[in-house]
Amino acid sequence: MAGTSRKPLRQLPDTPPVAQMIDGFDVSVWHGIVGSGGMDTALVMRINRIFNQVLQVPAVRTAIMETQAAQIIGGSPSDFDNFIRDELTRWPEVIASAGIKP
Repeated sequence: MAGTSRKPLRQLPDTPPVAQMIDGFDVSVWHGIVGSGGMDTALVMRINRIFNQVLQVPAVRTAIMETQAAQIIGGSPSDFDNFIRDELTRWPEVIASAGIKP
C-alpha cells in the first residue's frame, strides 16, 4: 500500500508515498473555489479572505484533515491560478482526451 500524494500523510504515518518509489509521482486530490472570468476583483478578494479565515477555524481544519486526509493550503487567488496552470501542464494528455478547456 502507498499514498498517492508527494508527501507522507500525517493520518497514515506507516504508509509511504509512491513518490518514494517513482520519482515525481504525485496524484493528489485537491479542492478549490473558482468563479467566472472577469469577476470583480474586490469580490474575488473578499471571497478569498473569507475562505482563508474559515480554513483557520480549528474545527474546520480538523474535519478536513481527518475526513479527507488532506493538507490545507489556502492562499491568494494568484497562488491558486498558478497552481491550476501548473496542473494543466502536468496533465496534457488527460486534458486533451477529456476536452477540458482552461
